[in-house]
Amino acid sequence: MSPRVISVPPQAKVIEAIETMLLSNIRRLLVEGGMIVTMRDLVYAWERVNDSVASVATKDLLFVHPDVSALDAAKIMTARGVGSLLVGDGIKVEGVVTERDLLKALSVKEQIPAGDVMNPDPLVVEMDEFLSEVVELMKERWTRHAVVVKDSRPIGVISVRDVARAVSAGRNLRKTRVDEFMTVRVLSVERTEPLEKVRELMATQNVGYVPITDKDGLLVGGIGERDLLAAIVISLF
Repeated sequence: MSPRVISVPPQAKVIEAIETMLLSNIRRLLVEGGMIVTMRDLVYAWERVNDSVASVATKDLLFVHPDVSALDAAKIMTARGVGSLLVGDGIKVEGVVTERDLLKALSVKEQIPAGDVMNPDPLVVEMDEFLSEVVELMKERWTRHAVVVKDSRPIGVISVRDVARAVSAGRNLRKTRVDEFMTVRVLSVERTEPLEKVRELMATQNVGYVPITDKDGLLVGGIGERDLLAAIVISLF
């Protein structure tokens, strides 16, 4: 759990919320009045950066007791399809626990190959595509990441955070290419390697998505934090 919970007033602008998240290196903010907003919510609203953050926030606040175990928190997250839980009594917020927190606390107990858990149809883009196109694809697939490929090999990852950096810089996403903001440090795993290796990468290297390749380095899938957390919950039953 992180006790560092940052909140913004509901009248704060979308662009201000983006800048706060980037500066604080977080992916969600509490919005005063019982709401929460994620980086994905804000990036999806990139054409409305001067609108209020309340216009894109949600009131779907989920609380867990401070004594809840990491495994039980993971079960709740995967069952509800959310990336974080507020820690507290339902009124007072003591902290927030995220998928990343739980991936650091839990481990894969079985020898499961990464290929058994991967999404075999990840969102794939090329480096000369425009970020506006990528955001639309992310909306359609309800995902935070896309793998950038060249000759079927992963050469980068573009995340909603990367897109947020472009929005914060005042860039027009319709004229900004993927290769200008993509993360080029690709940490991939072969599909025959253990799933625990994916968890270790996410927990120690601060990445939220790992491309999965075959022995020749060709992209065959991908694993996100939510995919991995669901697999860990199943393995620990």
